[in-house]
Parts: sequence; structure tokens; C-alpha cells
Amino acid sequence: MVNATGAGGSIATRQVAAAALDGQMVLLFHAARFANAASGIPDPALRDFKLAAVAGTKPAMIVTKRADAPWQTLEELAEAGRAAPSA
Repeated sequence: MVNATGAGGSIATRQVAAAALDGQMVLLFHAARFANAASGIPDPALRDFKLAAVAGTKPAMIVTKRADAPWQTLEELAEAGRAAPSA
């Protein structure tokens, strides 16, 4: 097993996509893979892979903030992002 870290899973995704189709390479990914796509990071599409198994179905996310952040809730954070998308 090799833990190919970096770029929210993009490096490992590209390594697996470029690997020989010999059954020796497996990609385990998490929600960061979808965040990369939403951020415009070019990765191989999920349709480029064959699903072998599902290891979990519950998304998990922890959001933290600085004490002096201007928002207190996720909705306030989302509103701030919509109001200034390039900030």
C-alpha cells in the first residue's frame, strides 16, 4: 500500500488513472475528490474508473473558524462566499 498524498487526492487519482489495467492499483477517495472538481482542479472523471466497493456512505466534515471570524454559522459563511465569490 502506498499513501500518495497531496492536492486533496488529485495526485493519487492521476497515478491510478495512468496505471496499467492489471488489477494491482486501487484508489480510495473521499469528499475532497469532489471539492477538487468543484474548485476546477482537473482530475480524471469518476466515469474513468470502475467501482469495486463502497467503504462508507456518510459524509464527514469538520469546519472550524478563527475566534475573530465575521461569521458564526455555516449559513453565514455561505452567504459571505456568495456575496464575494472572488475574495
